[in-house]
Amino acid sequence: MQLSGRKLFESLLLGQDGLATDDLLTDSELRDLRSIDRRLRRSRSRRRSKGRVYILPGIMGSTLYGDRRFFLDDWIWISPLDLANGAVEKLKIGAEPNPVYARDAVDLFYLKMKLMLRAENYDVDYLPYDWRHSPNDTGAELLKRIKQNGEKNVILVCHSMGGLVARQMSALDPSRKTIKQVVTLGTPNYGSYSPVEVFALTHSTLQFLAKLDQKHTDKEIVDKVIKYFRGLLEMLPDKKLRPNEDYFKLSEWPGPLKPASAALREAKAAKSILPPVDERFIQIVGMSRDTIQSASVSRGKFKFKVSNDGDGTVPRDLAEMGDIDRYYMDGTHGKLPAMRLAIKAIIDLLETGKTTRLRKTPFKRGQGPSDVQQIGTTEMRKQHDLVPSSEIDRMLDRIFDEQFIS
Repeated sequence: MQLSGRKLFESLLLGQDGLATDDLLTDSELRDLRSIDRRLRRSRSRRRSKGRVYILPGIMGSTLYGDRRFFLDDWIWISPLDLANGAVEKLKIGAEPNPVYARDAVDLFYLKMKLMLRAENYDVDYLPYDWRHSPNDTGAELLKRIKQNGEKNVILVCHSMGGLVARQMSALDPSRKTIKQVVTLGTPNYGSYSPVEVFALTHSTLQFLAKLDQKHTDKEIVDKVIKYFRGLLEMLPDKKLRPNEDYFKLSEWPGPLKPASAALREAKAAKSILPPVDERFIQIVGMSRDTIQSASVSRGKFKFKVSNDGDGTVPRDLAEMGDIDRYYMDGTHGKLPAMRLAIKAIIDLLETGKTTRLRKTPFKRGQGPSDVQQIGTTEMRKQHDLVPSSEIDRMLDRIFDEQFIS
């Protein structure tokens, strides 16, 4: 069973037993969270809200559940024990034994931001969603929910895919009475190469999941489940910015692992009508990390070109969209929402619309176009390991010792 929100907070903030926090957060990060929590407790008695803020997680950043199993909701993502037992198959779209729904955000990625914003007297909650589906559909559903609550002048702080969802939400609110402001972190407005890496079996999260899953190989996870995720497929690189690459054409994919044809067709149509950003948006773009900039096929396998002009996941030019305020920072894609600098800058943006903490111009690239590295899929698998194999084994041992459950 997943730790309840309260118990997870206590484990992270107070250092109680029950969660292997040393595997997940550094001592410095834990001290930060405890300091934030103390400040939040002191400010509650005199608190007057500065505004309503929703945090929209990135892809895989919302927990997913299935309805009722032995009188309890069935925690699927990201339940280590269930995933080890092959529960990933429950996420195949159209084949779920019970309806799947999003319940919360993954606190380990977004808790610090939530607490720091609350400490500044913002009324903050997560806005989780089922990231398997199209941002278009998700955005419409989430906006409807906010309107039903009677909320107005809402601020959205969005990580990665959450920014795509926010584009749809904002477009469906042309009067701007519901959505007041949107700040995005590392949003792949024109896509990224993460979906390509998944099908090339080089993505670090897929490698970790395959190591955890005792019933499926990485190929089986992609072929049986992931290839149907429209939400993932809609984040493929846009042909307008990569004219020599067309990932929405099935015949362009090498090898046996390819997106499901119907899902790819639907993703292409949905991506083409996703509304652009408007004046309510402010972008924060991560940089200075080795990031795939383009891909080609050689001898039936993908070959990637890599430079540091991005956040390790999203190339800078695929993040930038529209003539709006934009800031740049040195940071890794997955860590952006937990970086104190980013959160402090977001607080500035919510209060004044500007920040001096971040750059207004991109960092200078460390490598020119002629010096961009070319990396094959085998080498990419080695370079993009999220955690060394020995660390994965150690974490799995902790999981099966029941230190991640209560």
